[in-house]
Amino acid sequence: MKPFTLAFLLLAPLVPGAAGAQAGTDLFALSGEWRGTGAIVTEPGKPGREGRCRLRATPLVEGREIRLKGRCATDQGSAELSMRFVLYEDGVLAGGIATSGQSETVQYGGRLEDGTARLSSRESVLVGDMRATSNIALTIADENSFRLRQWLTPEDGTPPVAMVEMDFTRAP
Repeated sequence: MKPFTLAFLLLAPLVPGAAGAQAGTDLFALSGEWRGTGAIVTEPGKPGREGRCRLRATPLVEGREIRLKGRCATDQGSAELSMRFVLYEDGVLAGGIATSGQSETVQYGGRLEDGTARLSSRESVLVGDMRATSNIALTIADENSFRLRQWLTPEDGTPPVAMVEMDFTRAP
């Protein structure tokens, strides 16, 4: 079983916490165990696989910094995942995402607006034969659920490639 690459993420993600966020829908207030199900593409051009993730959300600095750490798996293998997000003034976000399938942490920058964290990799990533910008959108639906999406925007101008569509709920 070979480990799959999660270029996001996961992460990628996860979301709100500044102006415009409503009580109970704040990324930086997430804590505890979360379970996710959805589609994960292990390599561009391949079909999506049913995926499952388990994450632990740990607030590091109240209202400003959070870490999500866990494992995601498909029938093709699994990978450890660690994401850290920091909220700065005016909704500016920074993030770092590392997976056991990659040798380096991918650095992201973006914004938190209207309950959604939108981030793009600061440098291009290589996934399979594709060099692209990795993009993440994490939206908190309510205090018990959020959605994480990751897609690649290829440098060659071809259409974006969906990589992760995952819905998370608070674990019992």
